[in-house]
Amino acid sequence: MFYNTLGAQAMMMASGELYQALQLGTIDGLEWTDYTADYKMGFHEVAKYVLEPTPGVNLHSEAAVHAFLIVNPDLWNKLPDDLKEIIKVASRESYLWGSHYVNTLNREYRQKWIEAGATLVKLPPEDNQKIIETAIQLHVEYAKKSPEAQEYISRLVKVWRDLGHDEWADALEAALG
Repeated sequence: MFYNTLGAQAMMMASGELYQALQLGTIDGLEWTDYTADYKMGFHEVAKYVLEPTPGVNLHSEAAVHAFLIVNPDLWNKLPDDLKEIIKVASRESYLWGSHYVNTLNREYRQKWIEAGATLVKLPPEDNQKIIETAIQLHVEYAKKSPEAQEYISRLVKVWRDLGHDEWADALEAALG
């Protein structure tokens, strides 16, 4: 939906087909996940350019670890409140640690992309502005969902600044008020 809003023709493809599709020109580009995972998938071997920051909602400076704690609701309901709270706190701390770890790896793997010969490119300001406006609106809507979502967005702003994407960070902070 995000890319279609920007005028692209986005499509889903099995992860095992992405490398060859990019290599053969079946697709013009892709957004997989982040610098680390993209490098480990070998995309640096077949992609000469990296759009930075990437137009996607998460960017390649994600402030998240996409992991979930899933508990059987019947079991959860049987737990005493003090144990539920311990699990919630431990889960949250694990998430925050994981976010930091992922972002540290992404800074390292960004450099590996450069060393592998990738050229980091930026869009013209007018195109970047449209992307920023679309992404910012989605982030603002997300931040309204919960205190945890607000904290995620705060961490995302910090990561963007750490990677030098102050324009994105400034726009999001302004939209949040």
